Amino acid sequence: MQCDEFDARLDRRLDRHQAPDADPLLRQHARLCPRCHEQLTAATRLMMGLKLLDTPPLGDDFTRRVVQQVAPATPKRRVWRAPLTLAVAATLLIALLPGTSYLLRTGRTWFATPPTPTSGTGDIAYMTSAPSASTPATADVSPWLHYRNSILQLYPEQIRTRHRQQLSALARDLSPIATPFNTAMTAIRRTIPVSQPDDKGQPSASTTPRAALGATHT
Repeated sequence: MQCDEFDARLDRRLDRHQAPDADPLLRQHARLCPRCHEQLTAATRLMMGLKLLDTPPLGDDFTRRVVQQVAPATPKRRVWRAPLTLAVAATLLIALLPGTSYLLRTGRTWFATPPTPTSGTGDIAYMTSAPSASTPATADVSPWLHYRNSILQLYPEQIRTRHRQQLSALARDLSPIATPFNTAMTAIRRTIPVSQPDDKGQPSASTTPRAALGATHT
């Protein structure tokens, strides 16, 4: 028997109000381990002393007082969950809205092409809803699409397929609010005054009279 097993067995006997020295396994281990021998001796003396004590009389209201003291506390309402959930949802919506509004505005969809022997990974190809044979394809330089392409290149094909399905579903869900949001952002930009710096090649209005005045004096 190990010391931890001795401690667990001794605790079980004390919880059951049984004499510790009546267990032969505890006595056998205590003869070999000085530490456990001291614990067994102290526990035996404690049990003997408790048996010598008289049980105090209990009042009639003892049960009622104990029940009142251990009454379960009423659960507190967590009012912070609703604002926190709304804040997280708003942050996620603002983060995904630029790319989603771009897809809704251009009407593009993407799909993964089969992997080639040279590259070894699938490339992201784009296809418009109504391609024209006479119009040459223009390179898309959107920062959002470049960022998304670099992320999708790291994903396996199955994860990329699920990602495209989720983003398509998100685009459908956000389509009713995309146009009002873009209109509001445009109105906000128009109301904010933006100062345009003067061109370096053209003299400003404040320096032109001084230059003309200097020319007349000379």
